[in-house]
Amino acid sequence: MSVSALFFIMIILPIYSAGEVMQSISLDSHFQNSSEKYHFVVLQNDTGGWFYAIKKGVKNFIVQKSIPVVQGNKAFSDSIQAKKIANLVIEKLNQGIFPPTIKESELDSLNITY
Repeated sequence: MSVSALFFIMIILPIYSAGEVMQSISLDSHFQNSSEKYHFVVLQNDTGGWFYAIKKGVKNFIVQKSIPVVQGNKAFSDSIQAKKIANLVIEKLNQGIFPPTIKESELDSLNITY
């Protein structure tokens, strides 16, 4: 198998197989500090909704494609709301809270629409 075919199978195919169009990626610089264990990216899905991935180093640790605690698969309506919850999750992880469960009252206090 050629190197280019292997690259396609290992790198490109999983991105398209996930069914997500990565139209926008935003890394919160606050969590790029090397002393922090976690950081996040915010992505837009193929239907225009937003979600986040919590990363530990370069690996995905949590991929949250829907608003936590909300029944169904509703994505965040904008990247700012996804960032707010991703920051809260990282805050909990850094405090040793695992799983970093989000409560409905926390969604409300951060003005998350659901």
